[in-house]
Amino acid sequence: MSEFTRIVYDVKKGPKDTQTYSVIIDDVKAYEGWKENDTTGPMTFVADFDVFVAKGHGVSGDHASAQDLENTFSPLLKGEKEKAEEEDEEEDSKARTTKKKLKEDVIRFILLEGSEHRSQSNANDRNDRNVAGGGMRMDVRGSGAQMTGA
Repeated sequence: MSEFTRIVYDVKKGPKDTQTYSVIIDDVKAYEGWKENDTTGPMTFVADFDVFVAKGHGVSGDHASAQDLENTFSPLLKGEKEKAEEEDEEEDSKARTTKKKLKEDVIRFILLEGSEHRSQSNANDRNDRNVAGGGMRMDVRGSGAQMTGA
């Protein structure tokens, strides 16, 4: 089994509706160093440089769409954007609206505001066949092909 770390940020959409956004990181020490020292630096420790979303109580998720990130995080990033503009008046506002920049801003936000979750993965230990059903063999004898258990 291999260990991986997710940084998780929960967003309440309603009284009983929660969406969990997460970023998977490869190197915990690099992440901790980035968080303590220079959060404007490159985030090379982020696996696949993507944001995942799980609705409800799910622990795994799908890739979050650009529209979902825009709708969910724009109000949260607005305060961060205003702080950044005060520090750097010359920043091009058009560049901040691109999908790539939005994803980068959301990942940075989740890394700074989210909580760390370490998990065990047995992805490398998985077997692709259905063990409960037995091995499958194709029976080509007789009048038609049939699938049979082992």
